[in-house]
Amino acid sequence: MKKFILLMITLVISVTAWAADPYFEVTSGSFASGNVTVKMTFPEATTVSVTGSIFLDHPNKPNDLLITVSPSDVIVKNNTATATFVFIPWEDMIETGYLFWSAGITATGYSKYQDIYAKKIPPYATVSEGDLTIGGNVVVDVTFPEFTSASAYPASWKNATLSYDGVEVATCAMNNITNSDKTLHIPFYMTSSPGNDLSLYSVNLPFGYVQNNGVDVYEEYNVSFKTSPSVDPDDPDEGGGEGGDDPDTGPEVPADLTNYFWVENLSEDATTLSFYGKNIEYTNTPNDASSWVRMDGQIDFEAHQKVYLRASAEGNTNMANAMSVGNFGDFYDGIEWTHIDTRVAHKVGGDITTLLNAQGNMTRLPAPFTNGEYYISGVFENFFYNDTYLQDVSELVLPSTTLTEYCYAGMFNGCTSITKAPVLPATVLVKGCYDKMFNECNSLNYVEAYFSEWPKKSTGYSPYAATENWLQNVAAEGTFKTHYWVGNDYKYYGSTYPAAWNKEELGSMDIPVSAVGYTTFYYEKNWVMPEGMEGYVAYETYNNETYSYDFVFEKAFEAGEIVPFAQPLILKAKAGTYTIHFTEVDATRHISDEFFNLNGSITTKNLASEYESYNYYYYALSLNASGENVGFYWMNDNGEGFTSAPFKAWLRISKTHFASGVKGSFAFGDFEDMTDGIKTAAVSQQKAKGVYDLSGRRVNGNAQRGMYIINGKKVIR
Repeated sequence: MKKFILLMITLVISVTAWAADPYFEVTSGSFASGNVTVKMTFPEATTVSVTGSIFLDHPNKPNDLLITVSPSDVIVKNNTATATFVFIPWEDMIETGYLFWSAGITATGYSKYQDIYAKKIPPYATVSEGDLTIGGNVVVDVTFPEFTSASAYPASWKNATLSYDGVEVATCAMNNITNSDKTLHIPFYMTSSPGNDLSLYSVNLPFGYVQNNGVDVYEEYNVSFKTSPSVDPDDPDEGGGEGGDDPDTGPEVPADLTNYFWVENLSEDATTLSFYGKNIEYTNTPNDASSWVRMDGQIDFEAHQKVYLRASAEGNTNMANAMSVGNFGDFYDGIEWTHIDTRVAHKVGGDITTLLNAQGNMTRLPAPFTNGEYYISGVFENFFYNDTYLQDVSELVLPSTTLTEYCYAGMFNGCTSITKAPVLPATVLVKGCYDKMFNECNSLNYVEAYFSEWPKKSTGYSPYAATENWLQNVAAEGTFKTHYWVGNDYKYYGSTYPAAWNKEELGSMDIPVSAVGYTTFYYEKNWVMPEGMEGYVAYETYNNETYSYDFVFEKAFEAGEIVPFAQPLILKAKAGTYTIHFTEVDATRHISDEFFNLNGSITTKNLASEYESYNYYYYALSLNASGENVGFYWMNDNGEGFTSAPFKAWLRISKTHFASGVKGSFAFGDFEDMTDGIKTAAVSQQKAKGVYDLSGRRVNGNAQRGMYIINGKKVIR
C-alpha cells in the first residue's frame, strides 16, 4: 500500500473557494522517529491564528488521541502554522500515514466552517547537469519537499530509471545515487536523446528504496519534470545575455484542488464521458487524494453528477478533439465525432490546463504538433467542437497568458447553447490562436478579452490571423468587454467583434504572480493596489558627495492605495492571481524629483526601435540562467533593446550616467528564500544615498524628528 500523509484542518473560510489549497511540509524530525515538526501553509490567507489545540490522530486508531499541541506551542507567522509532535510511532505508520485536525485554526477573511484537506508537495525532478534534449551524461535531481532528508538505499541490484513517453531510456543503480538535504542526485547516461518535450520525461524510483531520514519509505515514485509558472511575460522568447530564455523549471506550486477542470451533467439522464487516448484521472471528491482513478477512455456519467478531471502523472501535451459527452462512434474526417446516441445537457468549469498538468495554472501552453512543414493541431483545438448540448462555459478558466499557434482554434465552434465566453486573459495573440473559436455559437452574446490590439493579417496563401472568423454567426446583439482604447476598426472580414455589439470598458484585470513572487504592471488608468500586493519603483539619483549617479529600488505603494495612470511598477506578492480594479478616484503620484528608470507600454513594444535606444541599457524581469534568482537582467547582448509584452514594465539605464562598470543584472534575492524582498541595488558598486524612514520609504524634503536611515546608517534627528 502506498504511503500517504493526510492533513485535515477545519478552517474558517468564506463561501468562495480557495485559489490554492493548504499544504504541509516537514521541517525537522520524521514520522518514523516520532518527533516531527510540520509547517502548514495557507496560500490564500494573509494571516492565520490558532485558538484551539491541534490534534494528531492515526487512521487505524480513529478514537485514540496520540498527541495534542496547545495553541501557545504553535508558531504562527504570516500564513503558516508550525507545530512539533513528540510521540511513539505506530509500526504500520508508513503504509497508512497520520491525520491532523483542529477546529481552532482561523484564516483571515473567511467565515464559513468547512473541512479542507491539505496536500503534501509531491516530489519533482529537475536537470542539474547536462541536457536531456542532447543526451550523454545527465544528472537529474529529484526533490522530496515533505522529507526531512532524502537518501537512496545502497543496493546495486535495484535501479532508478529514466523514461520518455513511457519508454525506458536510461538506468542508474541505487548505490550510484548521492544526496543532499531533501534531494537525490541521479546520474544517467543517454546514448541519444529520445525527444525534447520535458513533460514526457519521468524518473521511476523502486518500491522501498528511497529513505526519509534513514527510514525506508514503502512507496514507488514516478516523478515528473515539473514546470512552474513563468516569472513574467517580460521575459521574451528571443532573450539572451544573462537572463536566460525561458525560466520554466522549478518547484511546483500546490494545485488548487477545488479548481480542477470539471464537467457537470445537468440532466435527469445518465450517459458517458470520454477522453480517448489521453492520460486522465477523475474523481467526484477532488480533496480526497486517494479517490482519484485512472480513466480508461470512458466512464459512466450519472444524472446531475459533477466529475473533476486532471492529467495523470504522465501528463498531456495536446487535447485537440479529446472530450465527448454521450456515446459516439468513429471519428469523422479525424475531427468531428459521428453522433449515434442521445446527448445530455452539461456545463464545464475550472482550470482547463489541469488536463495538461495536474498542477494546472499554466501561464504558457505547449507548442502544437507539427509534421515537417505541415500543421496538425493546436493544444485545445476543436475541444468542444459542435457540442450543442454544452450549456455554460462561464466558469471555465483559461489561465494561459502566453499562447501558441492555433491553441484554441475552433474550440467552441458550433456550441449553439452557450451565451457567455470564458475570460480571455492573454495579452498577446499568435497565429490562429482564436481562429473560429466561437464560430456558429449563435446564442453567444458576451466576450471579455485582455489583448491590447487587434492582430495584423499575415501575408501568404492564407491570412493565418489570430482572430479570423472567431465571432462569426454569433448572437445579433451582445457585449464585447475590452480596454478603452481598443476599437472596432475594420481589419479584414470577421477579425474583430460584430458591428452591432456594444463595447464595454474593462473595470478590472486579473494579474497572475508566479512562484517567485514578482511581476511588473503598467496601465493608463488609475487602479487600486489589491490586498497582499505592494508596488516598487526604480530610479537613479545624482549623488552630490561622490559626483556620480546611484540607482535605487524603493517601495512606493501598499495595498489599498491608488496607483496613478501610466505608473510602471514592480509588483511583489505571493503566488496567485490578483484582481486589479480601475478607478476614477484621483491618485497621488509617488513624490520624487529623480529620473524614474522603469518604463512601460500598453501594447507590444520593440525597445530596440525606441528613440535614441542606443543610449540605454535595457533589462527585463526574469530568472537568471540558472533559475535561482529573480531580478532585472539583460535579454540581449550588451543590454540592447528587446520586445516587451503589453502592460509590462522594463528597466532602462542611461549609458551616459553609468558609462563604466554598469551591471548586466540586478538580482532581488535568492529564489529559494525571498523573505528579504527587493534589496537596494547600486550600479558600479556604489551605495544608495539619501534619507529613509524605518519602513524603507524615501523621505523627501526636511525630515521630522525621529530615527532615520541616512546613507546606510541609523541616525536620530
